[in-house]
Amino acid sequence: MTSKKPLSGFLLFTSIIFLLSQNSVFGQGGFPVRPGRVLLAPSVSYFTANSQWDSTGTKKNFVNNGKYTSEAITLFGEYGISRRFAFVATLPYVFNTYTQTGIIYTSYHLKQFSYFVIQKQ
Repeated sequence: MTSKKPLSGFLLFTSIIFLLSQNSVFGQGGFPVRPGRVLLAPSVSYFTANSQWDSTGTKKNFVNNGKYTSEAITLFGEYGISRRFAFVATLPYVFNTYTQTGIIYTSYHLKQFSYFVIQKQ
């Protein structure tokens, strides 16, 4: 068995040095988009599983040859209003499926929300 103390000590030391060396952060709270500019960022993700962890931490298969899949397509957009304000919108679409022998459960989610972000300088 190997000890993880040297690795955890190194990570702690590196984290402390990184935090102490930070003087200023630009674009905090979102991407720094210039006034009148548009940023569009699409993303796609896929997840599948045929087993699960129970409450005691034991890994076991789903009942009746169960399988879970999740697919997500998201479009992120940001429009720069001024140097300090930006309009942000996200359009996520999530499609979840759980199948067992002879049974299919399907759900999908489509939500839209918008808000303003104040960017610190």
